[in-house]
Amino acid sequence: MLNFKDLHERTIPNIEAIFNSLNIATRLTGKELQFINPLRDDTDFGSASINVETGMWADFAEGGDPKAKGGDLISLVAYLTDTSQSLAAKKLQSFVSEPAHQAAVESVNTQTHMVIDGVHYDLVYPVPDGAPFLPRDFGDGLGEPSEMYPYKNEQGTLLGYILRFDLFTGKTIRPATLWMDDTGKYHWKLNGFPKPRPLYNLHLLAQKTDAPVLIVEGEKSANAASQLFPDHVVVTTMHGAKSPDKSDLTPLLGRNIFMWADYDGPGQRYEETMVKLLRSQDEKASVNIMLPITDSATYTSDTQEPMLVPGFIPSEGWDAADALAQGWKPEHIKLLPANTFVEFKSTQANTVVGVIAAVDDDVEMPSSIVQFLARFHPHGLNYIGGSFYGYKAGYWPNLDVAAVITKQIAWYYGSFAEKKIIENHMVVDAHLKLTR
Repeated sequence: MLNFKDLHERTIPNIEAIFNSLNIATRLTGKELQFINPLRDDTDFGSASINVETGMWADFAEGGDPKAKGGDLISLVAYLTDTSQSLAAKKLQSFVSEPAHQAAVESVNTQTHMVIDGVHYDLVYPVPDGAPFLPRDFGDGLGEPSEMYPYKNEQGTLLGYILRFDLFTGKTIRPATLWMDDTGKYHWKLNGFPKPRPLYNLHLLAQKTDAPVLIVEGEKSANAASQLFPDHVVVTTMHGAKSPDKSDLTPLLGRNIFMWADYDGPGQRYEETMVKLLRSQDEKASVNIMLPITDSATYTSDTQEPMLVPGFIPSEGWDAADALAQGWKPEHIKLLPANTFVEFKSTQANTVVGVIAAVDDDVEMPSSIVQFLARFHPHGLNYIGGSFYGYKAGYWPNLDVAAVITKQIAWYYGSFAEKKIIENHMVVDAHLKLTR
């Protein structure tokens, strides 16, 4: 029986090759792959498109027809070939399983040539001396970018940009690369980089061969972290946590790697994915992740010496850019405890050592601890810097001791336990064995 979710994940990287196999013309614009719909009199790009990262698609020229939109390639192929989703799934399964198609995928995914309105364009990569500057205004409702992040090769030569546009509907991120038409004229276009994509600050990796490497999510966070960790080379994968597998990670071989991901579910998954990718190319790769920061950065009132104040709870998505905005400096980073970064285990939720408040020596501690954790925190409980964290939905949200931990322990062990909570701690390992 076909696993539709697994098939969706396997076909997403092959979207362009699949369209080629169906003889359907396409044009990549940012994350949107526009296509000519063969089911109607369609002669121009723009109305029908699919998101190359999520698989969401629609043909807006079909006037809201429920059949002309969907959430994956299976529904799209079923629509384009006028067949059932089960038959479409079998076609896709056959496609991704054939070696010949795998070879086609490689050549299509380079995206170094395109045809728009009969004009042929070739990617110019890297950008040569004498090429035109990036336009200040991109029109089409985008206007001027609020941020420009240059990507360079190991020699420091420009490859292209990632641009941020702040619109009234929210921010949008677009790649910008240089292209040459068949008359020899250069054009900057909002088209993606060829895969595998370069790392942000790749040139610094080549310059500082002995420096430790800090991986963060997104270029804004990378620029902030570079100020906080001046002795590190700070890098990120293009588009952050969305598609790290599309980046070239070979420059990280043999490097001492640290990770500071955003404090949220996607951030936790980014860490897990990056570690898996790094260790797939080097099973002995040294990767250390940052545990949640539980201090605020400030200075002493008399001598203005940097100091950390406990009790800080990171907000959803908190990252290096937030830390910098909240007053963190390199001197504060140096005050963080030695165990701020810990080696990432492949099953982090089950192997992180947890600490749970004990209640009373009269209680049968080993069995009671096991029962308590199994009931309230089956996926892990951690104690860092005076704060409790419970593993949930892919990351470690802070648990309020009074509102959560105390109530749970008091309810489970009885009212007598409230006075005993936090008087001592019982350390529990991955197998929930009491180690005290």
